Amino acid sequence: MTANPPRVLDGLIDAMSQSREFAENEIKRIMPELKADCAAVPFSEWPEQFAITGLVTPFDSDENPYPTEVLYDWTMPAQRTRTFGEAEAGVTVQDSLLLDPQGYTITHYRDGPPVCRAVLPGPIRTDWASRAPCECAATIDGTTSLSPYGTARILVCPLASPRVAWSWQALSGRPTVFMVTSLRGDEGKRLFAALDYRAWLPGHSFSRSVFDKPPQCAPAAASRPTPSPSRRCSTCHLGPAPRR
Repeated sequence: MTANPPRVLDGLIDAMSQSREFAENEIKRIMPELKADCAAVPFSEWPEQFAITGLVTPFDSDENPYPTEVLYDWTMPAQRTRTFGEAEAGVTVQDSLLLDPQGYTITHYRDGPPVCRAVLPGPIRTDWASRAPCECAATIDGTTSLSPYGTARILVCPLASPRVAWSWQALSGRPTVFMVTSLRGDEGKRLFAALDYRAWLPGHSFSRSVFDKPPQCAPAAASRPTPSPSRRCSTCHLGPAPRR
């Protein structure tokens, strides 16, 4: 009888996780550029204006990756992350629109008006990397397939426990990858697991109208109050002051 493939794979992964020496040796063999220490180089601030493109990989395996565009203007301040295409759901684009001091998730439908939810903090601060309670977990030395823009630091940043975020950044400050922990129960919520950045355009100019809120984002007097973002977000984002 042929063994159950998923069970065999689970057994191999479990055995590897319990064999620290084997895992470390394999990591050194596969990627000797990966170091467990961190470069003593100050974090670079983001430019006041930039555009960046990327590819979002969703958590759900039945979704395809989505092209993504980020526009950022600290002089306003404002930030918009737009993902394109969810044709099977009748969605044209979905925006994460971060304004001072409130952010919104805005879903644009092909056959209906946008739906706006005030569930996000304000735009991320230009000096977020030096402000955040992140730990540098590792460094990838030099230019490799996982650090295409030069030596990169891998930061681990706490979110609502047990969820964390990983941010890979070149020492120049250029973003490489942003990932968020996926938890059991996230299925069907259209959450993303990783954003791989592509084109990086510091100083790129664009119309401020890209940050305009649709009328659906206006507060309705009779509506139930929307839960505000966590106060811990204000370490890196504009928004409510942190609790003392």
